[in-house]
Amino acid sequence: MTTLLDQLAELPEPFNEDILDDITGGQPGLLHSRALGKELKVGFTMWPISNPAPGEPERVELYWNDSPVDSKSWTAPVPDSDLFIMVPASYLQDGEHKVRYTVWIYTGQPVESKVLTLTVDSKAPVLNLVDNKLIFPAEVIEGGVTADYLIACLDKVRATVPTYVAQAPGDVVVGKWEDPLDGASQQISSEPLTSANYTQPVELTFTGDLIRNSGEGLRHVTYFVMDRAGNPSGESVRQPVEAALKPLPSPIPLPPPTVPLADIDGLIDRRDAIHPVQVRIHEFDNSLPEDRVVVTVGMTELDPHYLGSQPAFPVDIDVPWLTLKAQYDFEKGGEQDLAVSYKLMRRSLPFLAQDAPPVKLNLSKVGPENPDEPDPLNPDLPCILVRGKVSELDNKLIIDDEQQDAIANLQLYQPANEGEKIRIFWSRTAVRPYVITDADIFRGSVAIPVPWITVRNAGNHPQLRVYYEVFSDQNPNSERSSVTLVDVSVIYESS
Repeated sequence: MTTLLDQLAELPEPFNEDILDDITGGQPGLLHSRALGKELKVGFTMWPISNPAPGEPERVELYWNDSPVDSKSWTAPVPDSDLFIMVPASYLQDGEHKVRYTVWIYTGQPVESKVLTLTVDSKAPVLNLVDNKLIFPAEVIEGGVTADYLIACLDKVRATVPTYVAQAPGDVVVGKWEDPLDGASQQISSEPLTSANYTQPVELTFTGDLIRNSGEGLRHVTYFVMDRAGNPSGESVRQPVEAALKPLPSPIPLPPPTVPLADIDGLIDRRDAIHPVQVRIHEFDNSLPEDRVVVTVGMTELDPHYLGSQPAFPVDIDVPWLTLKAQYDFEKGGEQDLAVSYKLMRRSLPFLAQDAPPVKLNLSKVGPENPDEPDPLNPDLPCILVRGKVSELDNKLIIDDEQQDAIANLQLYQPANEGEKIRIFWSRTAVRPYVITDADIFRGSVAIPVPWITVRNAGNHPQLRVYYEVFSDQNPNSERSSVTLVDVSVIYESS
């Protein structure tokens, strides 16, 4: 038969409302982090034999790791509201602590409580420091979350959490699906880890409804770990994921590009570049206003071209002259292959086009650098000086020069090379090309006759236009000089 004295053999252990229930494999008597950083209220149950009086007090003393913390005494019945002792915050150091109390009842007899093992854990979980981004299927990273993907994967997107330091039972992983434009986000949580699975990677499942509710566009997906004590880790590195739920561009791959100017003769030269050269994008379905076409010419990507809400196909995209020129190897010269391609970017998702055969490019030239290229008019080509064979007047032919070839004098451009050609235009008539010789180069000038028949056929004119172009047989590109105005009064006209 149990007596009252038997009930005093051992009192219940002390308690605190922020001590969590123990779990298998977890820390014993784990104190929730919300209790840290302040005094801890440790309570105890009223002992079964109590009769304090002024001459027979009762007293309780609390011990922390066998060291006394504080005590209370009563000379009157103990109120339930007074059954606690406050432990200073300085006692709450990380680790396990043994907490107990002793009661001296009115008879002076001490009675010990059971020992509470209390664990303080203020250390937050530490994510993988090398690469802690969520691990999504490659299909999601490369092609986004599409409507077809959700159908194929039972309306779910699963991501794996990289293992982290001190993964423990009771940890919960919280995933966040965030719109970076307005910061709106939705969260999901894993089930608490258990002693059976806490060493394994955690999988987070984002439902199709969550993704659709967040809407179309780029999303940043992160996570953090909340341990059982309520300590949160830092947030992981953001993993960009596209929610591409609207119909995708079609067909895939997209139609190949074309270069209309190359379609004419299979070649892009300097005269073509005046227009300018354009890359043509042919019609495809399901474009969006934010879609942008990125054309690559040779090794250079052009600035993105936004299609807009109602693109008018075909879409022609200009290739800047300097971009075109940068693709040409001037030391090699001649015709060279030029690759032209494009991709459609829907936010961060690329959609590639079919390969197109390379076009031929020839930008080789004769004569000095042209500050106004690709315009064939080169202001750095010396102008012609026309003289009559008899009168030898500058840029003026008179009756004395009748029946005589006019002489076109010009300083040779630099650099000039043997075999290059000069073609003079007398008004609208082209004179037979003149082939530059080594002697011309040594002399630095040439004098080219303009046949009398050409002068006669053009007739008199107070400001007859004369200029020349330079070229070679090795390339299709020619450049011309500025115009010289010649006063031609060489043909006698009777009144």
